[in-house]
Amino acid sequence: MISNKKKLDASDMKYKIKIMRKGTNVQDPVSGKWTQNNDFILCEPWAAINSLSGDEFWTAREKQQREVIVFKVFWCSALSDLDSKDWIVYGGKEYDIVYPDNLFNENNILKIKAVVRT
Repeated sequence: MISNKKKLDASDMKYKIKIMRKGTNVQDPVSGKWTQNNDFILCEPWAAINSLSGDEFWTAREKQQREVIVFKVFWCSALSDLDSKDWIVYGGKEYDIVYPDNLFNENNILKIKAVVRT
């Protein structure tokens, strides 16, 4: 049986990106004071990058979203809880994650829609 699933080849991964996460609040057990840890790099995968096309483009345009980019990376356990509070740094710009999609729930390819921060 022939599969219609789009495969992602490692040769498509031409762009190094950083996936960032906000630091957490931590309470000192002795003093009781709260401090914020620094933001940190969740991972630095190689990615395939595309802009939206077709229906996705027009839907994003209706929602006033500018410069929506789709990053495709190989799934790893560090990205298992990726959500819209995380962000991507690529090409000197920061992108807010709109929707991370674990394609076919196979833990193989993660398709991340993101919009440039203004």
